[in-house]
Amino acid sequence: MEIRKSEKEVYKALDQWQTFCFDAGPGSGKTYTLTKAIEHIIAKNDKLNNRNQHILCITYTNVAKEEVEDRIGKNSEVLVSTIHDFLWYFISSQNILLRYKHKNKIHSVIQNLKTDIKKNPLKSRINDIVNFKRVICSDDFKTVFYESYNEHAKNFKNAIIISYPEMKDYLSNVTNFKKLVTQLLKELRLENTLNDISKGKGKDISYDPTHNQDRLDHYQISHDTLLEFGKSIISENDILKRLFIDKYPYVLIDEYQDTDSKVIDLFKSVLEYSSNEHKFVIGFFGDSKQSIYEHGIGKLDSNSLDFKNIKEVENRRSCQSIVDVINKIRNDDLKQVSIRKDSGTCEFYESDSSGDYPNKLDFKYGTTAYLFLKNDRIAEARHFKELWLQLKKFPRFRNHINLSNEFFQNDLRNVGWFLRNILNLIDFKIKIENIYTTVKDIQKYVEINKTVTFGELEEFLSKVRKIETTNLALKEYIDSLYKIEGRIKGENIISKAFFGDNESHAIGEIDEQAFDYFYNGQEIDDDAENIQINQFFDLNILEFENWYKYVFRLNNKLVDYYTLHGSKGLEFDNVVVVLQDDFARRKDYFKYFFENYNNERLDIDKKEKYDEARNLLYVACSRAKTNLRVIYENTDSAGTEENIKKIFSKIKNLNCQIKCNN
Repeated sequence: MEIRKSEKEVYKALDQWQTFCFDAGPGSGKTYTLTKAIEHIIAKNDKLNNRNQHILCITYTNVAKEEVEDRIGKNSEVLVSTIHDFLWYFISSQNILLRYKHKNKIHSVIQNLKTDIKKNPLKSRINDIVNFKRVICSDDFKTVFYESYNEHAKNFKNAIIISYPEMKDYLSNVTNFKKLVTQLLKELRLENTLNDISKGKGKDISYDPTHNQDRLDHYQISHDTLLEFGKSIISENDILKRLFIDKYPYVLIDEYQDTDSKVIDLFKSVLEYSSNEHKFVIGFFGDSKQSIYEHGIGKLDSNSLDFKNIKEVENRRSCQSIVDVINKIRNDDLKQVSIRKDSGTCEFYESDSSGDYPNKLDFKYGTTAYLFLKNDRIAEARHFKELWLQLKKFPRFRNHINLSNEFFQNDLRNVGWFLRNILNLIDFKIKIENIYTTVKDIQKYVEINKTVTFGELEEFLSKVRKIETTNLALKEYIDSLYKIEGRIKGENIISKAFFGDNESHAIGEIDEQAFDYFYNGQEIDDDAENIQINQFFDLNILEFENWYKYVFRLNNKLVDYYTLHGSKGLEFDNVVVVLQDDFARRKDYFKYFFENYNNERLDIDKKEKYDEARNLLYVACSRAKTNLRVIYENTDSAGTEENIKKIFSKIKNLNCQIKCNN
């Protein structure tokens, strides 16, 4: 294959130790160019290993990491890693610096807690705060408090008053009481941690990639804090910068537009420290118009970072009709050209209501993806809507980002830890019910050893398969499985799924896990007080099975469903993009984009609003290889039609039945 001009420019920049940005649209082969850049560096530097040096390739996701590794093969000269994994690898040995940062972080959190405590209306009513703290810190009080925490307000109040009648006067507002107790207990835990650190009793700091929140009193940090610590520890320490350069003289960053600004600042500080004697170069690969995540930088700032800009206009993925549309959507100086010779179709429809589009749109061949704006449409299409509705009620998932990150996942490593336990149980159920399942398939759950005969295993499997699961609740399945006795006990399967061991665990401990996960020490309000963990376990087990199939993509492989955000990085023969205006706390999400298309006079705030919708539409439409359908669920098209036609040429009406003649 002939080397493209843009690739030659990348190689030249690397050879000259010139930091660069390979800015290219979707389907242009960014990952291909990145891997070729790695091969070029290795070919030009045959002594990297001898100098104990490596090429560092930073990817945004584990999936992207695996893709790069698959392309380049195993090579000890290249370290491919997500930024979180790499940063922890690089700074985890800096115990003194980590403890110092941890200590400062705790100080900051305590100050914020003190402010929140002071604002709590109940605080001013407590005459003897010292005695109040003494009572709530007792193990007996905490047992009563947490065991009744998710009860109805009246039941919670009664549980506290029965054991602690002196608290009666403080329970007129249960929400304020819960908040104050939770805040005071957290403050005390952090103060004790701070005291231990000051006395030299503190533990080593650890990073937990499975949790999205810090557990500072457990010396455990989460994703965001790792970036914060990593940036400050490296950028403030010249010795570490020197170590960084000596170890990783070449840094290639994939999907730079999604990279957190703290990460960019970190690498920038290393770049500024480098010199002719200690050379260092960064290669940024991505597309500023595909910036759709909240914490990404979007566009590199040429005023604060000196780099060579390299563009690629070739599109290897989509046919020209689709490329024409996405060029109009991005509407800037990067105009892609398709290298495909076949033709395709692109159509825009208006619809005054949501619909069952798979039955209205019929593609004759290839893979088809339906892209929805919200996760609820995914849950509905994949038949686990009741599960999704229940999860939304819990404090952990009041933030829709947590729900997306931990529930609507196709990477098991990112699924929330308790939800992973549920998936373990469903995995066992589905495998047991499959007549083709082998012993190897279930040995993760069933302890197979020399003392267990084949007959005993068959007896156990027979008992499990006799559980009637039609219309069975999750809790009923767990109870039925738990009651199975014999050489192999159902209790052991539960322990393997939820606790990762073969020890005996009380079934109530699963409820405790659920409570710890769903509430996670967060404050709850009056609406949440009616939430019962039982409601989660009372859901039909079929809801969990359908969710399991969504996570592991066990469905019709020719048709699948994603959110617009979740489709990034994927490609399909046919794509149906469904647009709405009610999204991200706005009522004019895409309408605002269409109304202001081509408007170059937007101020900064309005431009950000415009760019957000534009980028998301751009990413979604550019997933299509041959056929693209865009459906705009809009009841008021006033002010948008003219601009929609500028992009899509024609607006059609989505009738009861449409056949797409491709």
